[in-house]
Amino acid sequence: MHWIQAALLGLVEGVTEFLPISSTGHLIVVSRWLGQESAFTDMFNIVIQFGAMLSLPFLFGRRLLTLDGQVSLRGLWGLWSRVALAIAPALVLGLILADPIQAYLFHPYPVALALAAGGLGLILLDRRESQTGWDWSGLDYRRALLIGLFQCLALWPGVSRSAATILGALLLGAHRKTAAEFSFFMAFPVLGLASAYSLFKFLRHPEASAAIGAGDWIALGIGFLVSGLVAFAASKWFLGFISQRNFQPFGFYRLGLAVLVAALTFFG
Repeated sequence: MHWIQAALLGLVEGVTEFLPISSTGHLIVVSRWLGQESAFTDMFNIVIQFGAMLSLPFLFGRRLLTLDGQVSLRGLWGLWSRVALAIAPALVLGLILADPIQAYLFHPYPVALALAAGGLGLILLDRRESQTGWDWSGLDYRRALLIGLFQCLALWPGVSRSAATILGALLLGAHRKTAAEFSFFMAFPVLGLASAYSLFKFLRHPEASAAIGAGDWIALGIGFLVSGLVAFAASKWFLGFISQRNFQPFGFYRLGLAVLVAALTFFG
């Protein structure tokens, strides 16, 4: 993989990771457009997602350590116990279904279908005023678990992990910004574990890793770094945007992208 291709994929990942438009779907489509279809590319596209996660400490700072605003053991437990409960369903289901998902769903047509379905969900479900809904103080364990069950939908590439969790939170009555922020926090351990698992799985096959040169590992580092830098700017913009507007523009974008992906795939 050339470093320019790696930087472009990192840019795509950074822009799309926290937005409800499916980073995985975009990476699959752009990878194919660049002619990058290999075991290394599949691993690359997952590992660079954790690069985007490393922007969160710079974006949220001390808020990553507390649920109630006070940095304490109680506040730390209150936040991350809810996050752990929310991510558990997707982790379990993901381990069970990882191979068939990669075999049957990592293709343009399934991605286009998921993009369209998620777009319709955002358009139809987010019609409230921006200042309504419960905030972090209303995030109890029941709501955290239910949001986690919605996250399981994102195992289908193109659904978007952030879109699934945000839609789940909105259906439960969350404020838009709270829904987006909790989606960000849930992503940190999920994508960290997914990246580590993908890298471990790739290295377990000597024939695959032996075919990769030093330049490819440099490309992975470039993609990782670019995704983190771009994700910081994109997520900061996104939180400001949804403080004033709803998620419907992202829904219409998803519908347009779904049509484009399906059309380009159909016509080769």
